[in-house]
Amino acid sequence: MDDLTGILENFFVPRYCIESYSDIFHGTNEDFRIAFPMVCFCDLPLSQINRHLAFYGGYGIGLRKEWGIEKKINPVLYVHQNSVLTCFISSLLKDLRKDSHRSKSDIHSLLNIVRHIKLYDGYVDVNGKREYRRFYDEREWRWVPFLTDEKNTDIFSLTEKEFSDPSRRQRADLEAAAKAKLEFMPDDIKYIIVSKENEIPVIMRCIEKMHHSCDPDTVKLLFTKIISAEQILEDF
Repeated sequence: MDDLTGILENFFVPRYCIESYSDIFHGTNEDFRIAFPMVCFCDLPLSQINRHLAFYGGYGIGLRKEWGIEKKINPVLYVHQNSVLTCFISSLLKDLRKDSHRSKSDIHSLLNIVRHIKLYDGYVDVNGKREYRRFYDEREWRWVPFLTDEKNTDIFSLTEKEFSDPSRRQRADLEAAAKAKLEFMPDDIKYIIVSKENEIPVIMRCIEKMHHSCDPDTVKLLFTKIISAEQILEDF
């Protein structure tokens, strides 16, 4: 609920998320894990989000796809280990690591592609247990801003070691939030999901305090877009 009200009041801000590419680019002969700042979405109709709600939780906000395209949010590229594309990118990664004369822009150009890549399927840790997921079913879209600090030093990504340091990760998240914000207007909102029916009044009070200069009619319209996960699971 805090995350949802935070989005309504302050828009979307990127958070660093660790991604493992070892199972994709196995030809690089290293544990290839990088954290990128991102905001993630799923392109699923309400009738198909039951499993998504069960896994990620009963809170969410749905926005117009046109808004996502206008903001340059892009569907991720799903790959499997044996595809021609995977082998091609693996070869480029190995070449870049062997060639010390390659410019930083060359590396960033390739990482720009990598940060929009995800395995077709794989395993995730859920409460200490490995659980199989077909990631392709989530139809993920990502917004991954390119960031630099006040010294124009790249904060494009974090290594696994940096990400594992809570203070370093928190500092990076704060820097990313201060430099990048994904804004939307009330008209861009299609629906607002809360977990339980009795939480709807909480969101209504949040909408009334939104900083988006909402007129009374817009506030009333947003009220009609609130729906509970309980209702979705029962009716869809």
